[in-house]
Amino acid sequence: MKRSTPGISVFWAPSKKRFILSYATSSGRKPKTMPRDVTTQRAADAWAVDFLAAKGTKPAEALAARRDEGPTLAEVAPKWLALRKSDPKVSPSTYGNNASQLKNHVLPAFGSTPLAALDVPAIREWIRTLRADRSPQTVRNIYYTASTLYADAMAEGWVKREANPFAHPGVAKELPELDEADPVNVPAETAQALLDAVVIPLERRARYALAFTSGCRDGEIAGLRLGDLELDGDIPLFRVAQAVALVGLTGWATPNKTKTRGSRRTLPFHPAALAAVREWFAAGWPMLVGRVPAPGDYLFPAPDGGPARPRSAELLRADLEAAGLPIAIRGVPVEFKATRSSFATWLSNAGVPDPIRKRLMGHRAKDVTERHYTVRDLSALADAVAKIPLAWSAGIVPFVVPVGIVTEANPPESLAPPARIGLATFGLGSGDGARRHCAGESETAGVDRAETAPRIGLAGPIGSRFCADVVPPDLTSARLGIAALVALDPTVGLELFEAELAPELAD
Repeated sequence: MKRSTPGISVFWAPSKKRFILSYATSSGRKPKTMPRDVTTQRAADAWAVDFLAAKGTKPAEALAARRDEGPTLAEVAPKWLALRKSDPKVSPSTYGNNASQLKNHVLPAFGSTPLAALDVPAIREWIRTLRADRSPQTVRNIYYTASTLYADAMAEGWVKREANPFAHPGVAKELPELDEADPVNVPAETAQALLDAVVIPLERRARYALAFTSGCRDGEIAGLRLGDLELDGDIPLFRVAQAVALVGLTGWATPNKTKTRGSRRTLPFHPAALAAVREWFAAGWPMLVGRVPAPGDYLFPAPDGGPARPRSAELLRADLEAAGLPIAIRGVPVEFKATRSSFATWLSNAGVPDPIRKRLMGHRAKDVTERHYTVRDLSALADAVAKIPLAWSAGIVPFVVPVGIVTEANPPESLAPPARIGLATFGLGSGDGARRHCAGESETAGVDRAETAPRIGLAGPIGSRFCADVVPPDLTSARLGIAALVALDPTVGLELFEAELAPELAD
């Protein structure tokens, strides 16, 4: 019997330790377990031929008779996508990937085929075709989309089949193995140089300090609110209770659940991260948002106080480059997730036991006793985190751009933040309006501010640019910078900073 005989599949089932015959009938496919003494593929093929002949069954004809019955994959695809879109457990990014893979890879291969007629040989050949020019991870992602669609189609009653052909062991054998590339780990010396770099805004330095010393994902850091932090306890700590998705159901920077249940965890502050967060609260946060923070506010918010999810990987590489540090390791570009893998590696190198590392990383506990923290547990976690050799130097980033440094009003697109992240306006309206107001231009002026330099930039520590005029050599603090702006234009920032500036203006 040929392996490609339509309607027939013979395979070894490890769980049963037997060969299985799967054959098409007029009502669907039926499995048949072979006797234990059938131990080779050739013997299994021969047994299948004899069995089918004795029953008078002709699987190829049955399959052909069913080929035009029932909906095609293309007819079911829109209903399946609607089902996925309405499922709260399916993230928008996953839905987008499903839709793209369905359109570009699954439908071109099987769109005109009735679901009931899809068989294992055709699926195996399709996977071999995908493997020829796509990465192992891409092939697997496309396969999982097709397999999930078929499983849902069976569950919804769109196709009458006893088994999902995509889940067949013979199909699994054709899937490529994933490359086990080593994760990108940033050396501790590089991380320390990043934290010490005066060219990097305070907000991002504080974010890096927290990421490198907690193992938190980017979205988890974005989801932290001030009420989740306990800075003054015997063990300063914070609680990871949610994450902010880059793109969610309501658009950019959408608060959502954490990636896994284990990701909801209580973590101790590393001394460097604690100092960084304290400085960010005192120096940067009020300038960014224009008011005093409240418990419900985000630790790293957008200028309007709402959730923010910056393009962290691009910003990290830009900051590494600005600090004169490599942006790739072993030829692989550094991503923000490298902070997490570096954290895990540093703990392992410091001899931190595996159970403690798993708790800190948010890996799901295997038993109930591991899921509840005691004071003793937190102390052990804090001792482990403190082994990471990073420190924080407060006050090293100036609040105004030093003399001779030119800041562009319109930064390169690759460094531009996503929607909802913009310039701090200090009560002057839009970012463009703030720039024009500082320069004495009208609201309709179209001057290219990138051509006007040098000038005061009052957002060095918070990642935005607020322009005025020539930078005096003695501006070394935020308040002096604001005072200089007021001297240039008395209407700038007075409502917000009058009380702050009064003593220095009196001098």
